[in-house]
Amino acid sequence: MSNWRVRWALFALAVAVMLGGLTWWIVAARRSAATAEYVFLHINEYGTHDLRYEAERPAPVASWNTRTHRLTVSRADALPGPRTRVLVVHEVAAATIPLLSEAVRLDRLPAPLPLGIGGGGAGNAPPPESQVLEAHADGSVVLLYAGERIELGPGERWRWGRVRRAGSSVPLADGEGWQQMVEEALARGEELSTVAIYNEGRWPVSGAQLGRP
Repeated sequence: MSNWRVRWALFALAVAVMLGGLTWWIVAARRSAATAEYVFLHINEYGTHDLRYEAERPAPVASWNTRTHRLTVSRADALPGPRTRVLVVHEVAAATIPLLSEAVRLDRLPAPLPLGIGGGGAGNAPPPESQVLEAHADGSVVLLYAGERIELGPGERWRWGRVRRAGSSVPLADGEGWQQMVEEALARGEELSTVAIYNEGRWPVSGAQLGRP
């Protein structure tokens, strides 16, 4: 076989190997995107007196269906991708007024946990330092809130609050009697702020879409 035929055969082989590798990479990337999942956290914050976000009044940025695990977000930077570890939908309300709605995609952990008035509110104290530390394959997460380490499994929630009473700030810890304490504070007209974090478990990236919530 002449030299040019050898070179041509080697060139054709190299191209075939390269195309084969590229095809494998594309298929693998699509398969990874199709099977990728993220942990969905929903944060509700409520305050009776804190109106720091009143001027903004943004429209809701996300809607979701817990039965079908379909998620719609209004911003491309919040759309989960194959590398997304956690997606947080964060909503804030004062009395009956919705004040803040945002969706935050966390591709790397640990990462700050978005918070507005929760843990502050009463007495206008700033929200404590909070983070998402870990997200696991079983859908559980590990959070840090005001120095407290919190482990939440799929379907679990964690709540915390603070009420302004007799010139001092009284914390409300989650547990039995939580709802009664909140209702009593509201009945007395006391300044109250609460935060509730819900772990909705693992959701497929393929079920997320960009659109109007």
